Amino acid sequence: MTANGLSVYDGARFLNYGVDDGLASPIVNDILELSGDSLLIATNTGTLNTWVRGTIKTFPTKNGLCPVINKFYRGKDNIIYVVSDQGLYRFEKNVFIPLNLNDKTGNTVRAFDEIVEIGNCLLLKSITPTPGFSDLLLVNKQSLQSAPFPVKGYVSCVLAVKEEQLLLVIANHKILSLDLNAAELGILKFKKLPPRFRSLAGLKLFKIVIDRFHNLWGFTNNSVVRLKQDGSVQTYDKTNGLDVNNIKSVVVDKENVLWIITDGSGILKLVNRNIELQSPDISAIYGDSTGKTWMLGSSGEILYCADKNVIQRWRLNSTVNYGSLGMRKKSLILFDALSIYETETVKEPGRLSLRKIYSGIDPINHSRAEIGDNDNIYIPGKILTVIHTRNNVTRLKMPNYVDQVSLDDHQQLWAVSRFGDLLCYKINQQNSPEPLTLLFTDKLTIREPRSLAMDKTGKLWIGTRYSGLYCFEYKDKKMVLQRHWSVADGLTDNFIYYLSCDKNNVIWAGTQGGLDKISCSGNVVESITRNNNIYQVIHKIIVGKDNNVWAMGVGGIIRVTDDNVIARNYQPQLQIIRMRSGDKNLGLLPERTSLPSETRELTIDVAAPSFIDEKRVRFSYLLNGNDKGQWSLPTPEASFRFINLQPAKYTLHIRADFPVGHYAAQDLVYQFTILPPWWQTWWFRTSLVIISLIVVRLMIKAYYQRKLQKQKIIFEREQAIQQERTRIAMEMHDDLGSGLTAIRYLAGGLVSNSLPSIKEKAAKIETSAKQLVDNMNDIIWTIKSDNNSLADILGYIRKQAADMLENVGIDYQFDFPKDPGNFILTNDQKRNLLLISKEAVHNVIKHSQATMVRVTARQNEKYLHLGFSDNGKGMDHGDTFHSGNGLKNMRQRTAQINGNIEIINDRGTTVMVTIRLA
Repeated sequence: MTANGLSVYDGARFLNYGVDDGLASPIVNDILELSGDSLLIATNTGTLNTWVRGTIKTFPTKNGLCPVINKFYRGKDNIIYVVSDQGLYRFEKNVFIPLNLNDKTGNTVRAFDEIVEIGNCLLLKSITPTPGFSDLLLVNKQSLQSAPFPVKGYVSCVLAVKEEQLLLVIANHKILSLDLNAAELGILKFKKLPPRFRSLAGLKLFKIVIDRFHNLWGFTNNSVVRLKQDGSVQTYDKTNGLDVNNIKSVVVDKENVLWIITDGSGILKLVNRNIELQSPDISAIYGDSTGKTWMLGSSGEILYCADKNVIQRWRLNSTVNYGSLGMRKKSLILFDALSIYETETVKEPGRLSLRKIYSGIDPINHSRAEIGDNDNIYIPGKILTVIHTRNNVTRLKMPNYVDQVSLDDHQQLWAVSRFGDLLCYKINQQNSPEPLTLLFTDKLTIREPRSLAMDKTGKLWIGTRYSGLYCFEYKDKKMVLQRHWSVADGLTDNFIYYLSCDKNNVIWAGTQGGLDKISCSGNVVESITRNNNIYQVIHKIIVGKDNNVWAMGVGGIIRVTDDNVIARNYQPQLQIIRMRSGDKNLGLLPERTSLPSETRELTIDVAAPSFIDEKRVRFSYLLNGNDKGQWSLPTPEASFRFINLQPAKYTLHIRADFPVGHYAAQDLVYQFTILPPWWQTWWFRTSLVIISLIVVRLMIKAYYQRKLQKQKIIFEREQAIQQERTRIAMEMHDDLGSGLTAIRYLAGGLVSNSLPSIKEKAAKIETSAKQLVDNMNDIIWTIKSDNNSLADILGYIRKQAADMLENVGIDYQFDFPKDPGNFILTNDQKRNLLLISKEAVHNVIKHSQATMVRVTARQNEKYLHLGFSDNGKGMDHGDTFHSGNGLKNMRQRTAQINGNIEIINDRGTTVMVTIRLA
């Protein structure tokens, strides 16, 4: 909440909202969380704003009244109270209800800027204090009777400590204590400050808070003081890394992260508050098995011992330069550049004598010396130096320079050279002639090892000069790589100076950039120093018997206590913060939303609000839509941009992995749809199909109407033709028939009465006239369209054949079907079939010399078989084809009606004609 608007920090980015985004005023006084995605916002105006799913809106009250709100407060009964320049209000059912307050003199008290609920009372901080009293007012929620705080001056903070029934008040920068039980009843009663809070009495405080592990934090203008439950005090100021002035306020969040608000220096946060920066005047430190902490002053002349809150000191009889500390038996071992010293038995503080137990020509790798359970001292280097309990020395030559050795729980010593030579020794008993026995060696393919440590499960951890950290496991008589870490995996630097393993099997790595912590599973790297803005080289790590970790760096000593400082009941929730399409901010759209068809690019901002090393939260995604997608590589980038999106239904899977060991990975599924353009929508396609069907139906209807019209025209034309044929046939029958018949009868009369020469001519005329009449009758019969049924045609063929054969005295036989069916032949079929049958009978009469003719007709659903068989002399095809056109005409006529004719000579002649009926 700033004077320039509202800023929302989600761990990945700041989202800033101002007047242009909908705020009534750029000055934000307070906010109240209503739900996970909505806030009430009080600006320095009489207008109430809301923040809902990333969008600022104006909240209208029912009566239009909204005071200038200074502070929101949600009571235990879920009633919302607000304090303002106009007084105290209760906010119910979208209405601000004024609660009028009067002091003992009857004056109305209006201007408030703070509110705290205490039992059945509200403790209000007034901007204009009551004369003679401080600016606190205790008000009963039901009766609204008030009692002023009986101390003159400025009150900056009020804190209820329920565990001890205290109401702590910072008035005039001093801490005061009241009875909380009495305050809940509306009575302000002072109470003696308990002993554990008395260390705060001399501080010029303006704010106190309690974190989620019941530590009390006090704030001065430029320092922060932590008061633990056991009464121990830790101060954070310029001397140990907290270089800040003008501290104004503080907030403890759900992760127990401490946020410090300053005037001019922005916002600071303290995450691993179990870190303590010791005085830079200490050059070496060691924690013994009794819980005491031994420290060597940077001058090399003073030895300190801290036992709980008591610090003792001894002056050494010799100066130890660039020293380090250890312990064997009950004596301290001190190392400097060329010598090793052992103290006498440590007694009361005073003067302490040192005895030199080793001196070398080459500089000693004093910060890397290890003391085993057998009290032998092991110093790495080009030569592995072993100093026995009796101070006799054994030297073992190494393949190359060894920077650090590690002692495991199986009485084994591990060493690795800078060229990757790995050696494992068995530590022998004190009375053995050799202190170490080589068990096995291996050659590791890693670049320039510098440090190593063996964890509680038997895994070997090796730090390198350039390549980060490796973990190996011994299998089948060789070392097998399990995992590799680098800066990309969370290490502060790839140069690992020192490694150590604590009692919880956590690996601590001292790097060129700071102190890192690798979880038991190895899945999480937590940067201890980077989270607290500390950057320095860590060259040695010591794990005390109480599992506290001491890291020695160039800027002093860092102590990491084995305390729980992170709230375990909190789990960050992965969420979508904002969606954008091009330059357009879409806000936070609901799931299964539909986007316009022109959407081709979409940017989705996500967050998983954790503020413990939040820059190392890793996000990945999988987008399924038109095709199956693949998971992206994890990245700290919390914005995903999708381009070339096509209309489809999409399912977006998002995953967040945290650098904090006890935070489980979070998954989120979000579904959205990009609508197709209108011409690809189902309703358009359905309409198009319906219209197409209608058009096709109309076209088919039009086609059949045209076809029917054409058929009608053809029918009418054929009907006209048939009518014309019938007319012609009737006229031929009436005119030509009657004329030919008259000629025939006249010729017959001449035959009976004329001379022989005339009789012969008259007989020919009579015969010709008769043939013409018969031919004319045939033509007339074929022309008429009402004789086209198969039954009519077969009947006519039968009549014609019988007439022709009877005239010449040839016997005949017909084998026709009794019911030929309802088959209708065309005029061409009728005419040609009649002429073919007439020609066949004519040929029998003229050429066969037969005495018997058999005419057959066979038919099925498709074909008609018409046969003419005689018992004559048969047929000579050659003569017939040369002498006449009868057979030729029969073949041509058969072809015209797509039929087939077959002539068989077998004891006579058979002519078989086949035509298709349908």
